[in-house]
Amino acid sequence: MLVMSKGRERITTTNTKPTGFDTGDGVLSVQLTALNGTGCIVASDHLSREGSYIGAAASETFKDGALGSENDYTGFGASNLEGLFSVWRQYNENGQIDPAKDVLFTQIGEKGVEFYAYSRKGKKGEAAWAAGDEGYVYQCVSDEPQDPRDRNGFIKNDIALSVQKRRKFRVAA
Repeated sequence: MLVMSKGRERITTTNTKPTGFDTGDGVLSVQLTALNGTGCIVASDHLSREGSYIGAAASETFKDGALGSENDYTGFGASNLEGLFSVWRQYNENGQIDPAKDVLFTQIGEKGVEFYAYSRKGKKGEAAWAAGDEGYVYQCVSDEPQDPRDRNGFIKNDIALSVQKRRKFRVAA
């Protein structure tokens, strides 16, 4: 069955490296407490749909061909990952940043912050994490926050992400 993408992604961020992230290359088993614990932020509630993304980009390519052929073969080399979070800023009634609500920017809004972003697609984004959920967890480093070129909508900062690595994960039962 086809499912519309609008409202069907949940991203949770944390500064805590997932247990086993750097060992093996199979599906990472993640405990539910790792997605709901202290320091975890449901980032998808703080990100603008316009401009926010994280995932694979086109891989590096190389050309090679057989000595006896006039044709080249294009092969795929190293994988590339990329991302950008367009973070809504949270203000109080006096027009000042509200630190109690500006939690995602507080977590990742400086250059060089390492964090991990768990992304699940398919279920409604507002649905809590549950056993059996799966997706990708990304190791990210934030760049300097920038004002967006498009100033329509809510006040926000764009934060380019250097996505270092990703692993497929499944929430343990």
